[in-house]
Amino acid sequence: MTAYYSSILVDSGIMVAFYNRPDRYHQQVVQFFSTSTSQLVTTVCCVTEVMWLLAANIRVQNQFLSALEN
Repeated sequence: MTAYYSSILVDSGIMVAFYNRPDRYHQQVVQFFSTSTSQLVTTVCCVTEVMWLLAANIRVQNQFLSALEN
């Protein structure tokens, strides 16, 4: 098990990689999210940027927004 900080600030790049399967870092990000026990924190600016970058697929945008609720 990997030890992480209690809170981690997450930028838009890691979130886009998670929702974009062809992204070169997708598998690494999926692994990180599945093993991290840290509270992941982001900003409204990052959420806006991710929504813009995922704009080609409204279903993926909705998945992203649903994940933010949790």
